Amino acid sequence: MAAAATLVLAACSSSGGSSSGSGSASARASASSAASASARPTPVLTVCQEVNSVRHALSSIVATSIGQAPISEIQAVTRAMQTALTDLSNTVSGQTEWSSQIAALKTQLDRLQSAASSDASAPPSNGGRSTVAAAKASVVAATGRLLSAIGNRCPASTPSPVPSSS
Repeated sequence: MAAAATLVLAACSSSGGSSSGSGSASARASASSAASASARPTPVLTVCQEVNSVRHALSSIVATSIGQAPISEIQAVTRAMQTALTDLSNTVSGQTEWSSQIAALKTQLDRLQSAASSDASAPPSNGGRSTVAAAKASVVAATGRLLSAIGNRCPASTPSPVPSSS
């Protein structure tokens, strides 16, 4: 987005201050075409779509009852969140904004996936679900910090209540 704005700004400033004339119009058109070709379709829209995917994945994690859901379901919602976060990370790659929150959430997702895998291979009386529940709570908290950092840049498309975590 910044690259596209820079190209358009450069084209406008290279017109010599004249707002009329074919040279000025063609410079703007050519810069606009170059910006469109080199930029993602709608970067802000793309980022917000990725943020909405993260929100949706968070809703799935929150709705998953650690005490009642099979481990395979916990692993599936964790993988969905990892995919959504990877897509967001790739979309904003090269930018430092949100990088610490994204990295922290990736760490917590890895922790949740590891806890779920350990629980799947542990005897039922092991108490591993408490480890999974703690890891889930950490994922929810880390996601909340990421969404807070994003703030109003990508508001939720529809307000939805967040179910209580279990």
